[in-house]
Amino acid sequence: MGPDLAKPQLQPGCTERASLGQRCTSKEQTRAIIANPGPSPKLPPTVLRTEGPGGRRQSNYPGLRLLASRAFSIDETGSSALGAGAGYTRTMQRAIGISVHTGWGACVVVGGSPRKPEIIGNKVIELLGARERFCYHRAATMKPALVKEWLGHVRAKAIAQARSALSPLLDQQVCVGAVVAKEGILPDLDTALSTHLRIHSAEGFFYRDVFRDACQLPCRVISPDSLDIATIGKLDTKPWGRDQKLAALAAWQVTSQPLT
Repeated sequence: MGPDLAKPQLQPGCTERASLGQRCTSKEQTRAIIANPGPSPKLPPTVLRTEGPGGRRQSNYPGLRLLASRAFSIDETGSSALGAGAGYTRTMQRAIGISVHTGWGACVVVGGSPRKPEIIGNKVIELLGARERFCYHRAATMKPALVKEWLGHVRAKAIAQARSALSPLLDQQVCVGAVVAKEGILPDLDTALSTHLRIHSAEGFFYRDVFRDACQLPCRVISPDSLDIATIGKLDTKPWGRDQKLAALAAWQVTSQPLT
């Protein structure tokens, strides 16, 4: 007969609040248990266990290893969080930050923290060529009946390019994202094209939303004015300019604060 799935046998010093049927073997490992996660799923008691330096995850069920690596993490203090579900504090090991510009973005995947930084990936991604990059500027010169369909085509093309280019970065066990850009809502076409200043703003919102949607992860929009690049020095990665620093700082911010 198989194991009792409803009531896993836990060793002394453990708790029935173990995530995904987790069990531990010492009091130190209880730090890896999620605070108040609710009822434990009915999975075998050894689906997940933590062991080794830094709380590395191991699984007796290979098919769940990807789920474990993306959903469960342990920070430097030993606290942990599950990357889905209302009410959880999302403490992720790795995050992506994207500093957005017209037609391109500086993308940085981070681990660790600003005090102990780890740069996992660093890439500049260009989305569209010169003919389509300034899409709202061009839309302002087009016949009104053609604008909506053309912008829809440009958006679809930009998202496809962003997803393809972001894929190698997101594959690095990234669980959450931060987009460094102005907050606000992309206005309707008549408003967006009414003045030259609004055209520029619309393009900023357009590319912000493209990168956010292309990540297909929980993402927070963070204003660049809220980030102080003076708090981070030179790191051994290239390129490493203002945009990369902003992207990295934003990514570390969302790893340390719960998403709402």
